[in-house]
Amino acid sequence: MSFTSEEDKKYEKSYFFEDYKKQYGKTYTEDFDSIKNQCLKRIENIKLLHQNKSSINYLDIGCAYGPSLAAAAEKKLNPFGTDIAEDAVAYVKNTLHYPASCSAFPDLDSEKEFGISQFDCISMWYVIEHFKNLDAVLSKVSSLLKKNGIFAFSTPSGEGISAKSDCDH
Repeated sequence: MSFTSEEDKKYEKSYFFEDYKKQYGKTYTEDFDSIKNQCLKRIENIKLLHQNKSSINYLDIGCAYGPSLAAAAEKKLNPFGTDIAEDAVAYVKNTLHYPASCSAFPDLDSEKEFGISQFDCISMWYVIEHFKNLDAVLSKVSSLLKKNGIFAFSTPSGEGISAKSDCDH
């Protein structure tokens, strides 16, 4: 996967617009509703696993422009996001109005940023493959997750379209 051989990539506006459009034919924000719809299905599954809880604090690591946060809010979860892309975090905070932190994970201080030390659910949708030190990432996730909490993630297939297009440049 890319995290094993790729130099440090910059996750700036061009990553979500020009780079994303080259791969998918539209920008990340043009694809927002489609991504959100995928997230709605994931959030439904998370809710099933937490069906006895009246309030679910949900942290999305690598939240980008917030489609997962929007899906979580629509399904009555309490959404929180973090991403290293300043423009994306500004969009989440100023346009979507969800709490978000611009910080590199696993350096996030959730207590300082959100006043919450542990979450009921933490997600990483197509993010985990970008980390070089998975031990530190998974240790941090574990420390941020409540007992019986859910860590939900997805990652692209090593044989899928993302891997094929990444090899082309």
